[in-house]
Amino acid sequence: MLAPGNYKLTADLSNPRPDRRKTTDWTARPTWKAGLEFLAVDQGEEGRRYTVILLVGNRWTHQRIGPVNEEQYAALASSLVPTAESHAAMFTTLGVDDYFAKWLVESGRVDTGLFRKLWGEYLEEGDTAANVAVVQSDVHLVEARVDTSQVPGCAPGEKGGRGDDEFPRTAYDGPHGRSCYCPECK
Repeated sequence: MLAPGNYKLTADLSNPRPDRRKTTDWTARPTWKAGLEFLAVDQGEEGRRYTVILLVGNRWTHQRIGPVNEEQYAALASSLVPTAESHAAMFTTLGVDDYFAKWLVESGRVDTGLFRKLWGEYLEEGDTAANVAVVQSDVHLVEARVDTSQVPGCAPGEKGGRGDDEFPRTAYDGPHGRSCYCPECK
């Protein structure tokens, strides 16, 4: 059994049970490329513990290889080398799929220890962060004034943009196309 932790594949490995019908499932790829990172995660209940192998960065955590997939599990387990935890591995472990949260850590604005603490607090609150009252403000449209003498094909009487007769117009279209602000289009 593979010990829980972070691992990296150091050489290309042929999948003993590929399935070309599943194009987005990493467990069905014909070859696992060198450099892929994996997590071995402890699962099961007391008395029947086992580890499953997850691909780091894969948001679909149901795609895993466990002891039930004997051939694949044995092939991966024998080829994986322990490695330090990367940011991507931490995000996979914590189940983070938020680009802003990832950016905070990867840009160095928040260190991993603080991020783990804050993410845990966020998860303990449940979805209360999503239930915070949203302050709605009135949206005011600002009319754009553009000097049309500088824009080619956008003078009164000239055909420009998409053309007058090629496509039906929408409420946003003027005679010179969708983004024309000449006096004739207003």
